[in-house]
Amino acid sequence: MLTSRDACLLVDVISRVTEIRQGIRPGFEEGDVLRALLEIAKVPRGRLWLAKNLRIGEASSRTLLRRLREMNLITVDRTAGAELTDRGKKLIAPLLVSVYVGEAEAPASLKDWGRTAVIVARNMASLLEAQGPLRLRDLAVECGVPAALIASYRDGRLIIPAVEDKLLYDELGRMLNNIKIKGDRLIIVLKGGLREAYRLLYRLLEAMCSQA
Repeated sequence: MLTSRDACLLVDVISRVTEIRQGIRPGFEEGDVLRALLEIAKVPRGRLWLAKNLRIGEASSRTLLRRLREMNLITVDRTAGAELTDRGKKLIAPLLVSVYVGEAEAPASLKDWGRTAVIVARNMASLLEAQGPLRLRDLAVECGVPAALIASYRDGRLIIPAVEDKLLYDELGRMLNNIKIKGDRLIIVLKGGLREAYRLLYRLLEAMCSQA
């Protein structure tokens, strides 16, 4: 399960991967690194796959892999692609079992949002209480997300602040039933795609770390 210490370790490592070197900012951001590590943890990935799916360009994906390798987080095989080292596996393991990020069909009442993604994060429900829904929405806006539905699941109850729409509760409940992450959790349905979702997830990790 993801802890504040785990969040701090991830934030520290990812901030070093994305640091400016010789006055040049890399062509990828923190959320891209987070997604790359999670994807590589599931199956080896090469630079072409990363370039296409992270939308960062082939040169940037090459730089990303090189920096991850320099930090002993991955090994790279020209045929198989990048794989996590033991250090990389240890770093990302708590996130793998605690967080789901994916594209989702918007609830009926949010159909005008168009493209939609969802973040479900175990052990982050306390962020909603500590930060409040307005602060979490501000984080989403800072990540390029124009609209977000923020909820939590605690003690067997789904809670959507300032929302009483039973249909929305039912639809969100069905969505959660199809996602393997269980226990107390934070749920964010956002108007946007995976890049915005991973960008926001990184900011949530920062917020979790700041509470340590």
